[in-house]
Amino acid sequence: EATKAAAAQAAADAAAAREAANAAAEQEAVNSAKVAAELEATKAAAAQAAADAAAAREAANVAVAQNAAKANAARDAARQAAEAATARESVADASQGAPSDLQAKRSIYYPIDVDAVPEQDKRTVQAHAKYLTGHQDRSVRLEGNADERGSSEYNLALGQRRADGVKKMLLLGGVKESQIESVSYGEEKPASTAHNEDAWSQNRRTDLNYQTK
Repeated sequence: EATKAAAAQAAADAAAAREAANAAAEQEAVNSAKVAAELEATKAAAAQAAADAAAAREAANVAVAQNAAKANAARDAARQAAEAATARESVADASQGAPSDLQAKRSIYYPIDVDAVPEQDKRTVQAHAKYLTGHQDRSVRLEGNADERGSSEYNLALGQRRADGVKKMLLLGGVKESQIESVSYGEEKPASTAHNEDAWSQNRRTDLNYQTK
């Protein structure tokens, strides 16, 4: 009887051990499934973050392209307006007998960091002076400009010196001071928006814009 009881107890213990092993295996499987699910969730979150970042980059690129298109359109509109104004001014000059050489030469160009009227342009300024002394109902606005290099303050001052240099020559040519206005735009009114010497040489200038008093 004792032997039978021991055998029965051993069988019960073995069954309990198997049951415990099975339970542990099942728990391990549950844990593994949980880990796998968490890993999948992490992968999904990373994929979503990557998708969100790509969408944000695309939106930023679109915004940059739109802003560039708007800026180009604004520059084109400004250029067209300036061309139209020049055309209107040429018509007005023609109606008032302005010489054709003055219509063709309305800007004085300078080497870098120079504000004195270049030698080759002095005859042009003298021709403007002769025209203005003979047409005292006309006035001229001298607009000094500089290229983009240098500080804004320096370029404004340089543009003013350039305009004032042309003004001085006109005054010496007999033009009344009341016929002349001189201003500086510094680097803010470029004839060309490129960033090279050809563009800069176009932007270092004084423009002569005629008006009727």
